[in-house]
Amino acid sequence: MELWLLAGIALFAVIRVVTDLVSRMFSYPLDTWKDSPKLILLTRNSQGCIEWVIRSYYGRSRLSGHPPEIICVDAGSADDTGPILERLQQKYPMMEVYTEAVPDEGTPFGAEDSSILDLRS
Repeated sequence: MELWLLAGIALFAVIRVVTDLVSRMFSYPLDTWKDSPKLILLTRNSQGCIEWVIRSYYGRSRLSGHPPEIICVDAGSADDTGPILERLQQKYPMMEVYTEAVPDEGTPFGAEDSSILDLRS
């Protein structure tokens, strides 16, 4: 009898943890959209790593419950970095892609609360 009771409690705990993770993956509190940290990627001829970096950042952000925001600045890639970024932008509509265009006013892209990753080769 005790074994069934322990198995039921363990099953309940597993279901609770899984539902909590799933709810974090698919819902974001509305008040975190403003102050969420950004990832700024500087790319040039980065076709070998750009897709992995973007997909892993989005996956980690979804599990942590923070809305992911990526800004990619491509500095004139000669390889397939541009088409990869366009394809990923369709999958992740919150990702912004710029080609050699940096705003002149203030800190670029709100970099004061951002992480900048230089992938230029």
